[in-house]
Amino acid sequence: MTSTAHMKQRLYQAFYKAQLNDPALQKPLSVNVEAKAFEQILNPLENFTHGGLNQEHGRVSVGEMAEALRISLAEAFSKEQFPENPEMRNDMLNALQGIIEKSEVSSHGIMVIDHEDLSDFYENRSVIEQAARTHTSFMNNPGLGHALLQVKDMIEQVSDNFWRPVEENSNNMHATYTN
Repeated sequence: MTSTAHMKQRLYQAFYKAQLNDPALQKPLSVNVEAKAFEQILNPLENFTHGGLNQEHGRVSVGEMAEALRISLAEAFSKEQFPENPEMRNDMLNALQGIIEKSEVSSHGIMVIDHEDLSDFYENRSVIEQAARTHTSFMNNPGLGHALLQVKDMIEQVSDNFWRPVEENSNNMHATYTN
């Protein structure tokens, strides 16, 4: 064995031992999620995107709808003087930014989302409800408030279905984790 190959093998062994002892290294780094699942989650915001319908495909992309959600949340959060759960809000906005950055869909209809972003997106979904209340009562935009509540409900439905589209719960694989 060459010295380079030996060093490489020792490096892999050291990483494996570190991985066994460090829970942070045991987490999956990314999750493969069907783009259709995110389309279902974000579809209530289709009419609230800033660009309107995509002329090339005749519909709004996942990235555009995620951007509309991020903007809607940021607008609502900026109106409150004493916000509830500022850490949760920041985590949600950061998760949405990560989702927007990873919103490119593969030829197989898959989006590769960072595990932490997907986790924060789900765990902090209650801030969407807070933003919906702000849009409805304070900003006089009940249509957007209702759409935000639908997004929150769809997050719960799709996550309960293992991040797969809700109507296709048979013959599909669960979301798969990759390193």
